[in-house]
Amino acid sequence: MKQQIKCPHCNEVFPIEDSLKHETEEIRKKLQKEEQQKSQERQKKLDEENKQKLQKQKIAFDKE
Repeated sequence: MKQQIKCPHCNEVFPIEDSLKHETEEIRKKLQKEEQQKSQERQKKLDEENKQKLQKQKIAFDKE
């Protein structure tokens, strides 16, 4: 019988030979999620900056 281990994070049971593969996959998923959140935050910030610039341009245009 092959030795098996249980992941403390997702509770999945798998052969011990796959432990590094599983661990790297968990890390990859975590990093991907973090990067996606950062990307959304950057996009939100850029959208807000563009909105402010557009409002300033509109005010300047209306004054003319």
